Amino acid sequence: ISADELPSFQAKVGLILLHHLNNEDLHSMNFVILNLVASKEGLSNELDSATNIEIAKLAAMAAQKAKAMSAFGSTVKYAGIGMKHLPASKWEEHYKLTLDLYCAAAVAEGILANFDSMQSLCDQVFAKGRTILDKMPVYYAKARSKGRLGQFAEAIKLCLDAIDQLKAAKIRKNVVLQTTGMMA
Repeated sequence: ISADELPSFQAKVGLILLHHLNNEDLHSMNFVILNLVASKEGLSNELDSATNIEIAKLAAMAAQKAKAMSAFGSTVKYAGIGMKHLPASKWEEHYKLTLDLYCAAAVAEGILANFDSMQSLCDQVFAKGRTILDKMPVYYAKARSKGRLGQFAEAIKLCLDAIDQLKAAKIRKNVVLQTTGMMA
């Protein structure tokens, strides 16, 4: 196999493994499979949407596995692979998967002190996240990064903002419950 053909060959091997391994083997070999699939640039454009989502789900598992091992560079790498395989309508059609990938990458980027990348990912979650609880991991990542930069007042302000939003969400929930109870 020539050097030019190697990425395509590796991607094909990765796709064969993706489609033919059972869940247990997929989980144990997810790093290998994703590295093979990611070897061909632009592969997501050649695949059907179901296969792209399968790859994104496998990447989310790999990112969480890497994070658990404190391999934050790998967390970013695998979350990035997953994000590349999501459709343009990712936040509407695959909300939880998209949220998991973006949060994992944002937290890891913050730990790695890649603050610009972290901020970009956080902005996406702040804009598209549905609830304050969905946004909590990026609030944490941002507050932690502010602390690491010695911006303690900003970190505290960010935490207080999150607490205020949590309180407001709880109050709204209580009002809805009370109103629903009064109507019954």
